[in-house]
Amino acid sequence: MRRTTFREIRRSEILESISANKSLLFILGVFILSFFCGTVIIKSANETVSNFVGNLLDSYISKRNVHSFIIIGFNSCLAVLPYFLSLFILGCSVAGPVLSPIVIVLRGLGNGLIMGFLYKTYALKGITFSALIIVPSSLVSALALILCARESFSFSIMFVRAILPRGGTVNLSNDFQIYCLRYLFLLVILLVSSLIDAILSIAFLRFFTF
Repeated sequence: MRRTTFREIRRSEILESISANKSLLFILGVFILSFFCGTVIIKSANETVSNFVGNLLDSYISKRNVHSFIIIGFNSCLAVLPYFLSLFILGCSVAGPVLSPIVIVLRGLGNGLIMGFLYKTYALKGITFSALIIVPSSLVSALALILCARESFSFSIMFVRAILPRGGTVNLSNDFQIYCLRYLFLLVILLVSSLIDAILSIAFLRFFTF
């Protein structure tokens, strides 16, 4: 009788984990790809696009220079809230599997454009600015939004199955409660990312002039 080796068991566990998290891995891949697309686009962008991204960056910096800690955190939360609400609403519709990845694409492109512009325009200074102020909160908010998209993707598929003629009678009330609770937890993570943004802006923004 052939013995199952530890390597085979480990490989089986990895494959099962990948299979169980296909939607999450897909959305993560979409975000990473869109982020790198943003950096490539800004690298070869014309003056109009560069000026647009530069104006966004100027607005980002100026608002943090004149506002208090609470206002910075509040504005940071408001900036990410449309993505959060869009994903929540899409999860309750038949469009979730198609449109929720597009929301992630927009977020990834935006992050890639800003960070690519900082590197292109300010080189090491831009990298340092990104690493100290933008990247920490952006990583946390991106993680939260990716998980939101996964929940939206999964619940939307359940919703579609429930309304199909051959889907039978399906009660989604318990699943919807779980969906809302998970979104509430992810909202807390987004609030944490806004807090990180405010703390780092207050701590380090004074050392940068552009």
